[in-house]
Amino acid sequence: MGAKVLNIIEYHKYFLYFLLFYFFFSYLCSTNKLQMIHIALTIDENYVRYCTVVMASILENNKMDDITFHIVANDLTGNSKTIISNQVKNSKALVSFYTVPSLLLEAYELKWGHKRLSMTVFYRCLLATILPETIEKVVYMDCDVLVLQSLRDLWNTPMENIAVAGVQDLLETPKEYFSRLEYDSKYGYFNGGMLLINLDYWRKHNVENRLKEYFRANLDKVVRNDQDIMNAVLYKEKQMLDMKWNVQIDVFLTKHYSDINLRNKCLAVAGDIGILHYCYRKKPWHYNCIHPMRDLFFKYQKLTPFDDYSRLQIPLSKIHRFLHNLPYTLGIKESKILDKKKFERYLEEKDN
Repeated sequence: MGAKVLNIIEYHKYFLYFLLFYFFFSYLCSTNKLQMIHIALTIDENYVRYCTVVMASILENNKMDDITFHIVANDLTGNSKTIISNQVKNSKALVSFYTVPSLLLEAYELKWGHKRLSMTVFYRCLLATILPETIEKVVYMDCDVLVLQSLRDLWNTPMENIAVAGVQDLLETPKEYFSRLEYDSKYGYFNGGMLLINLDYWRKHNVENRLKEYFRANLDKVVRNDQDIMNAVLYKEKQMLDMKWNVQIDVFLTKHYSDINLRNKCLAVAGDIGILHYCYRKKPWHYNCIHPMRDLFFKYQKLTPFDDYSRLQIPLSKIHRFLHNLPYTLGIKESKILDKKKFERYLEEKDN
């Protein structure tokens, strides 16, 4: 009799272990579903190539995460949609496409960058309406960035009572920005190239309409388009993030390396890049780009259908690049941006 009781107890013990494992596994699965990382990329037909490079960098460095790309564009051809969709075919990532009704853009007009920007810059002001209400937050990125680390820590940033989180614009934001937009510099000013947007907050607090109303009432104050608008309206409702999540051109400027303290600050950021932002008028795909981390763009481009596509395949562009770089190579002219060799030498010195 005693042996039977012991057998029953032993059986129930293993059954209990099984139940605990089952519920724990179910919890992990349900939690993982809630943690899908949503990424918004706003483009036009001219930026399809660069969009796929951004996607490639994300997929390469976030292989363990579930990701959905939300592509917001009005003029994509069927072929371009196929190219973008195929970018994720060997991963578990998903892609959705959205268009922007012209009515939503009626309040806006470009104030700066007319030659190289389009109305797509205002799409990020409309994501709370464009994306499904089931999506609570989204990481917005420009298509001149590369993601070099897992986005999980960024995605898990607490956003309670916060409309948007971003990285400071430049190492030191010009004071003119704050005087022009009329708010205290203690609140900071973020760069719009990467934003973690709390869509739920935007919907509950009527943020989209507030942005439109501010723009129409302050046309004389707005210079940097939607970036100015969001900073001005949400200056008390935003959160500043670590610079690693939007490493800008300032970190590579020659003038910052003459001062040891500023140099160390730049190198600390450059040594731990989460998202690299080529926020300079000369992009990696331009023949005259001298960004020290330019080659990274082509590394990730090799993972797209545009493998090795470059303007430098054209002989005339190669000649242009050679002539453009010659004064810097000969030491006749000092570049505003560190060249690759100097930058790598500084990094080695820092590590030693």
